[in-house]
Parts: sequence; C-alpha cells; structure tokens
Amino acid sequence: MVVHNGEDYIEGLLRTLAAQGFEIDVVDKKSTDATRGIIEKLSHDQENIHLIEEDFGKVEEEIDKDIHP
Repeated sequence: MVVHNGEDYIEGLLRTLAAQGFEIDVVDKKSTDATRGIIEKLSHDQENIHLIEEDFGKVEEEIDKDIHP
C-alpha cells in the first residue's frame, strides 16, 4: 500500500486490515504530515504491519514490472 499525507485515516485503515489478519507493507510517499510516525508506531505494535523504507521510484518500477511483464 502506498500512502501520502493520510494521517486522518491511515491508523484506522491499518488497524482494521491487521485485525483481519492481512500482512500489510506500507510505503510512505514523502508525507509532510504525521503519516510516517503513525505507520512507524503501528509497525512496532503489530507484527503484520511493515513500513517499507525504499525510494518510491524503485517501488513504482517494481509494481509496473509485476503489472506489465
């Protein structure tokens, strides 16, 4: 999942998905609000939430490769 400036909804969304047993990889797309901090906190509290700390451009390329082989 990719998020940018989602502080108003990201915690509720991630908690809901985590409670349903999903493994969640979250890429923060250079948010300027509290989004990254919320994700960091949740990733420490929930073992199925993972903050991916990579360059978004590289992640985007990998997604494109998966969609358009």
